[in-house]
Amino acid sequence: MIRQLYVELKIVRQDNRSQKTFGNFLDEKNLLVSAMVPGQRIRSKPEQIVRAFRDRGGHECGAIPGNMTVVVVDQHPKEKPGFSRTYRPADLYLNGECTDANGYYIEQNNLAAL
Repeated sequence: MIRQLYVELKIVRQDNRSQKTFGNFLDEKNLLVSAMVPGQRIRSKPEQIVRAFRDRGGHECGAIPGNMTVVVVDQHPKEKPGFSRTYRPADLYLNGECTDANGYYIEQNNLAAL
């Protein structure tokens, strides 16, 4: 199913369809992911600043753009106060320095309710 979504995404980009069609596709993809991954959806703050996320040890794992929706699986993890643990971000935003086993964390003050 995910492979099919990726193929559809590539087709939409290649055909240069309208922004509305592309937006509808992304909404459907988000519904699918929300059914598969439990957690609370929260948006990174809308400023144009890129928000860094880290692993449990504090290493920077990559960054996400402002106003992006993330899935928070633990809003107040005991192992990293002041941060929220998020579901694995898209490969596009990872820098290859971290592993899924160490988790991904973003500062709580960089998150806002949807």
